[in-house]
Amino acid sequence: MKQLIILVLFIFCAFGSFAKTNDSLPPQITLNGATSMVICQWGKYIDPGYTLTDKYFALIDIKIDSVGFPINTNNPGLQKIQYKATDKSGKYAFSETRYIMVYPSYSINCGGPGYPTDTTGHSSAIKPNMNLDKNIEIYPNPSSGSIYISMKSHLEISSVSIYNINGQIVSHKNASDLSFSKGQLDITDQPNGIYFARIEMEGGNFVKKLVLRK
Repeated sequence: MKQLIILVLFIFCAFGSFAKTNDSLPPQITLNGATSMVICQWGKYIDPGYTLTDKYFALIDIKIDSVGFPINTNNPGLQKIQYKATDKSGKYAFSETRYIMVYPSYSINCGGPGYPTDTTGHSSAIKPNMNLDKNIEIYPNPSSGSIYISMKSHLEISSVSIYNINGQIVSHKNASDLSFSKGQLDITDQPNGIYFARIEMEGGNFVKKLVLRK
């Protein structure tokens, strides 16, 4: 009887080891929170993190690496974070990329009254775009290069800047620009990929992710 129990335990352990070494699926890692966020210069960025699952391995045995972390809020511009999960069998998966726009400290979105500040007096909270997403429509998205902006409120746009994923401005229009009088921008000269439209207006700033697909 004792020998039988030992044999059963041996088979169980061997099967478990076989299942793990023959794991055909990588871990699954997804971002918590939004894939695009904004924060003021010098603010303290706290990433919402990720959710990790795996069919075979314990989560404690999965290695997590991050690309682009920590976010440097000293420098205004576009930054990004991505996570990589690797299990013990060597299989890995990447999360989506989270894009973080760092606003200059002098921008309207960082200096307005009522915004929370940290102990140094700098605005530090990630702003929720002040419900402007309900009042601004950017279309089509994905776009082949011609982008239209429609306002659903009385707010006036002062300027629009389009950033690529490297944080470089590829297009900028002021409200006084004749070609922008109908709320149209043209980035057909840019390669396919992900861009961000930053709209400055009297009520604050609004950031929207765009996909260029020609």
